[in-house]
Amino acid sequence: MNKVIIILYFLCFLGAGRRGFDNALYQHADFPIGCAVTAGQFLKYQKYRRNILCYFNSLTTGNAMKMSYLHPSVKKYNFKTTDRVADICKKKGLLLHGHTLIWHSDYQIPDWMKNYTGNYKIMLEEHIRTIVSHFRKKVSSWDVVNEAIIDNIQNPPSEWKKSLRKSIWYSNAGTDYIGQAFCRANEADSNVDLFYNDYNLINNSKKLDTVIAMMEDFLKHNIPIDGIGFQAHILVDKPAIDNIKKALQKAVKTGLLIRISELDIRVNTKGRLARLTPEADAALSERYREVVFAYRKIVPPQQRAGITVWGICDGSSWYNQGYSRYPEWPLLFTDDYIPKQAYYGFIKGLTAYIPEKKK
Repeated sequence: MNKVIIILYFLCFLGAGRRGFDNALYQHADFPIGCAVTAGQFLKYQKYRRNILCYFNSLTTGNAMKMSYLHPSVKKYNFKTTDRVADICKKKGLLLHGHTLIWHSDYQIPDWMKNYTGNYKIMLEEHIRTIVSHFRKKVSSWDVVNEAIIDNIQNPPSEWKKSLRKSIWYSNAGTDYIGQAFCRANEADSNVDLFYNDYNLINNSKKLDTVIAMMEDFLKHNIPIDGIGFQAHILVDKPAIDNIKKALQKAVKTGLLIRISELDIRVNTKGRLARLTPEADAALSERYREVVFAYRKIVPPQQRAGITVWGICDGSSWYNQGYSRYPEWPLLFTDDYIPKQAYYGFIKGLTAYIPEKKK
């Protein structure tokens, strides 16, 4: 173990409370700074958990709170793993963001739901009430519905129901299932923030306009929704930062909370890098800086629900688990938990001065 790692570990244990590293990300922000974790590794490996506790004050489980994990059979719920994660978060002072109550992805829907012959609406309502009630006072926010809008929008935003993904939920519970899901979640816990989460909201203006139209329709009809989650699996050079700013500006006009819910940045999309060069790391650092700074500049303080990086170390990134043709280094830490230049670029984005707007 080199001296840098030893020093960082030592700093994590200094001071009162769970961490004392003066350069922890969360210490530079007045909104949550989170990371996505693998629940099993978080519980099993002290080094993994220790570094999360050291640098972040918010946590999202990448898979453990999805349908197939929490509700494996009709009458069986499995809260054992996530209860342990929630207990650690509560003890150590981390916010826990629930991800996600409803998702269309086939591999995350348990077989019994795919073959269900009863009333889908009633089943879905029970699913939501049971899970949200169980985590009352343990979870601070939920992605109620994830990725329900298609990419290839052919209809005007006002006709958002025509742009819904033809998922198992759409087919069996009807076009109102999203609104009903938010209502049931709110009934189960009126103190938790409820989000709609989706991808391609930054670089697909039609999709973002459609999501915003759906949100505005919900607000008009008193459907309890609190915020929008922007997945941000982006490239080091795309989309343009101006496009990111414009997307955030559109969302801000709704008055809802805004989260960058899944942030990571690819640097090797053409496969030219065999390792992360200093130049590539510097470019990654600058990209993190400009994205974080754009969030702070565009989103008013009262609407900032936080930024979550989708993972800890490069090697465990989903891109390096079969989702990319080439090796990637999209996160803030090396596999030895050493902060990269990207980490300090993130801090620069959190701390750069923003002039006050003239009245």
